[in-house]
Amino acid sequence: MSLALTDRLDDQWHGAEHFSGTILDFTNYWIDAIHTYALQQNMSEDGVLSPRIIIACTHKDKYLENVPKEKHEEELNAYFDKLRQHIQLKRSGVHVDPRFFAIDNTCQDEDQEISDLRRYVMKIAESQKSWGEKNPIRWIRLEEDLQLRQAPEKRGKRWIRYEELQNLALKVGMQDAIELKSFLQFHHDIGDLMHFQTDDLSDTVILNPTWLIDAFRSIIAVDKHHVKAKGTPYWSALKRGILDERLLDELWGDDSELKSIVISVMVQFNILLQQDVKPGTTEKPTSRQFYVPSLLQVCKNPESGVGSEGTLFIQGKENFIPHVLFNRLTVKLVQNVTSSGRKGLRRRGNFFLFQNELYYDYAVYVIDPLRRARCALRKSPKLSSIELIPLYPPTTKFDRTFRGAYAKWKNHVSMQIQQVKQTICPHLQLEWCVRNPRKPKVREELMAIDPKETDLTECGLPEDSVYRLWFMPDSSEKEDSVTPPATTLSSDTGGNRDGGMLQEERILESPALPQTRHSASQGSEEIGIDDLKDTFLRKFSITPEGGCVHLKEVGVFFLVPPGALVETTEMFIGISWREEDMPPLPPCQTRASPVVVCGPHGLMFRTPVYLSFYHCILGTRQRKMGKNDPKNLTQNSRVNNLFYIWQSETPLNDPCQWKVLSNASVVLTNTKCILAMNKFCKHSLSCDSKRLSALVFGSFQPHHVPLLKLMVCCVNDTRDEIENVTTKAKESFQMEMLALEKQFEFLTCEYSESKEKESYDVSLSLDKFETKWNMHEDCPRKKLRVPHHMYVIDFMLTKVHNKIHGVDVNRLKKNRKKIMNCVREEEIVALYTA
Repeated sequence: MSLALTDRLDDQWHGAEHFSGTILDFTNYWIDAIHTYALQQNMSEDGVLSPRIIIACTHKDKYLENVPKEKHEEELNAYFDKLRQHIQLKRSGVHVDPRFFAIDNTCQDEDQEISDLRRYVMKIAESQKSWGEKNPIRWIRLEEDLQLRQAPEKRGKRWIRYEELQNLALKVGMQDAIELKSFLQFHHDIGDLMHFQTDDLSDTVILNPTWLIDAFRSIIAVDKHHVKAKGTPYWSALKRGILDERLLDELWGDDSELKSIVISVMVQFNILLQQDVKPGTTEKPTSRQFYVPSLLQVCKNPESGVGSEGTLFIQGKENFIPHVLFNRLTVKLVQNVTSSGRKGLRRRGNFFLFQNELYYDYAVYVIDPLRRARCALRKSPKLSSIELIPLYPPTTKFDRTFRGAYAKWKNHVSMQIQQVKQTICPHLQLEWCVRNPRKPKVREELMAIDPKETDLTECGLPEDSVYRLWFMPDSSEKEDSVTPPATTLSSDTGGNRDGGMLQEERILESPALPQTRHSASQGSEEIGIDDLKDTFLRKFSITPEGGCVHLKEVGVFFLVPPGALVETTEMFIGISWREEDMPPLPPCQTRASPVVVCGPHGLMFRTPVYLSFYHCILGTRQRKMGKNDPKNLTQNSRVNNLFYIWQSETPLNDPCQWKVLSNASVVLTNTKCILAMNKFCKHSLSCDSKRLSALVFGSFQPHHVPLLKLMVCCVNDTRDEIENVTTKAKESFQMEMLALEKQFEFLTCEYSESKEKESYDVSLSLDKFETKWNMHEDCPRKKLRVPHHMYVIDFMLTKVHNKIHGVDVNRLKKNRKKIMNCVREEEIVALYTA
């Protein structure tokens, strides 16, 4: 309060945003930041949205030093009224508590206002739903044991292995693994401990998060904390935003476990991003290198022509975009998640980083190397926007291929920024803009457009607009060779490709259903075949008035009631058959539904929405929902008649982290599961027994002995899997379905003669299907007789990927002349021979 609300601060804030402004500007920034980053926002009884913001103004003494005492209250109220009126105009102002506090900094004893503030905070805390929650006494005992291990006399343990924590939990009477996970999650949420369910960190429990912050600080501020590192080439690289792990050896010595833990946590928090090995490199690198986005240098000399007429702008509706969104976006655009779950930058598809031009506020990507087409992304502090600036040679011909590359890049950026936004700042509202063609002389005058629109005239732009390069032309539209004004390229012909890093696009081209069971003619470049392989997705938009989408091909239905969304939102739903997406089930459980995927990941709804999909669970009337992880169940547990709902809160192309829902609103009919949910996740069902469809496919080949190629596929009795297997049998093996399909109960059995511990028997008898088909046992080879013809086959059933094998698989395989590959991972196939 030592300054007026409209006064500018003398010192610029050199933080993450390089921000400067008035007192009101700073107040706006922090309120917007809290609103943007808050994941859960619930309305309290007094109409304030959580998280609640309590404003305490300091230096009341300076503000009132020339004001008569009798007018102190009047002046304070005037100050607060002005501040309150300004905040109420903002969308994020609903977080601000109506009561303001003014603190006197000159009081010898505690200011009465501070005492009032303390009591008010306690009152608000006691009104929270989590206040007064009861935890078992054994939790307190385990907390005390962990605190003792951090004591200096115990050599101050900073972290322990998960196995050690399990032993401590057993000593205090905590025998349930689910309860231990709840204990860890509770203390992780309040910041006492840290534990992450990732491959690299699941075995580590960090006892002292403050130690971890100090470790982060020793890297980010290395020049202040480790003088001995100065002058080394690794330190010089860090000043440019590149961390070589050999620098950590200089800082911490040869402590490989410490280094591994700290690096994994920093990657988890996106503080570091691992660089991938350059394409064509066969030798294993001696050390890893990482980008440190917060230490990347500001681009001092962007390419000439920045600010061309063809620039697109992504703006925050509240004139606020956190810089971390730009950092995450520039990395996400070329980031690839490997099969091991580690994030890295690598070359994939058409988009890659040009000559490692990745800066704190600027990045350049190659989007068509043959045409030398690039695009720069720049964070504009003046307009609080992200700019997409086209870069290409001045003689470029604007044909369909060239315009298609920029249109595809625009769609790629749109999808990636939506995913990043939902992860770190879900309540941030963005809009895409162009310079207003009706006011060409006013460069700051912007006009909003729909980034999903493919027709530039529908966006209010003329056909000859400089923005036409961002829109794919219609097939009937005449192509032109005139190049609109844009930023020109330097003399470089395409950039250092070894230094470039790409990511294949993950784009759904239109609201129509993208068929992701691709044939070679469809082209992987247009629909992202590697990322969307074995998935079936539909992209659409729903308004705040609500709506529904029905994927009849796979039996998925999605309903959004009115008021569940604040604004029109683009999303997608579908199913995945990818093996890596399947829940890791124990031996006595089997998957009983498809894996249903919804996106964008983490999208929150104000009221429940409803998802319906097919299942093949037997005896639904007698079933109850299981609430604990079934990994410890045995075959005898089947008498409980439980089914389980699995959920993974991971994006579409990230490794799944499945957990069992203990509390869900679900209706189970004979064939469908109807699930109420408040945010987008992946879902699947499991149980101990299920309905399967035996699909028999065959084809005849002319031969001196007519040969019947026979394949029996045993699949879940759900529409999506039957349709998928039928399609693949026809396309891959040229086999048609025979009129032999029936349903039968499938129950895994542990009593197998196989030497493999995790193998199971399954049997299927063809004579149960139709009377004219008969199995004969009168010779070593089984004969399948049909009236007037005889076809000789060898018949065996096996399920390969889910560890279900016939008893004599190994013996039979040695004697086969020809073995058919299975169509899918959940099929039982026939091995046959002439």
